[in-house]
Amino acid sequence: MESSQRFHDLEGGNHELLFANRHYRRTFGDSHVGHLSLITRMAPAAEWAFAEVFNPEVGRWFEVRSRHIRWVDGSLVQMLVATDVTRRREAEERQREQAEKLQQTSRLVTMGEMASSLAHELNQPLTAIANYCNGLSARVRIQIEQGQTIEQVHQQASRNQAADQVSIGNSIGSLRFLAATDWRDFVESLSAV
Repeated sequence: MESSQRFHDLEGGNHELLFANRHYRRTFGDSHVGHLSLITRMAPAAEWAFAEVFNPEVGRWFEVRSRHIRWVDGSLVQMLVATDVTRRREAEERQREQAEKLQQTSRLVTMGEMASSLAHELNQPLTAIANYCNGLSARVRIQIEQGQTIEQVHQQASRNQAADQVSIGNSIGSLRFLAATDWRDFVESLSAV
């Protein structure tokens, strides 16, 4: 990364170019116009001034550092160091764009996972309903083939449902009893010597 360096007179008011290195001359030429285009985009400072500046004349980004110093003859001059950081800025912009694309891809993957999960959650009860209907249809067909009427099949299904409800109620009651039991006291009462 090459830096352009330039010194110009502040006291004379004519912005006389005192020194410019080869890179500066290649980029901005021999006039003070290139210097002014960079320095006018910076805030004035007594010590070091620092800024990243886009120069539309050359279409490049520069990291510009400026400071007032005394020249060899004692006059006040401005030293300007401009480092071309265009490639770094372009790389940062590409990185930002890629990060945005990665976030968008991540959101799409998450949406796909949610859609897949939702499809599974909907498919599971629908499959259970279909299997229940098929099983019920098979049971009804077998019972009718055995000579039972629809009314008898319905009554048998109601008795089975009632028995299942009693069994489930007993299980829930047992679980509630187990949850309410103080197991520490229970174990201590059994292990008392």
